[in-house]
Amino acid sequence: MAGLSSTTMEEDQTVNHEFINSLASIKCLTELLADYPSLDSGDRSRLLNIMRQQAERLVQLSKELKGTPVGVGSL
Repeated sequence: MAGLSSTTMEEDQTVNHEFINSLASIKCLTELLADYPSLDSGDRSRLLNIMRQQAERLVQLSKELKGTPVGVGSL
């Protein structure tokens, strides 16, 4: 990748890694909720809260990539 600084490449790798981690987290949590419908409401609420946080992180990362200030239009 000629023309890209090593800092830019490292930042891209970090963002990619963060996207993958957040998506993997959301996927695993949805599978838990689907596979264990008898989870008590407290556990379900905690899992949903984590999913919400991960989704918000994806929104923030997307906005950073587009150059949009992070606080604008959050979930």
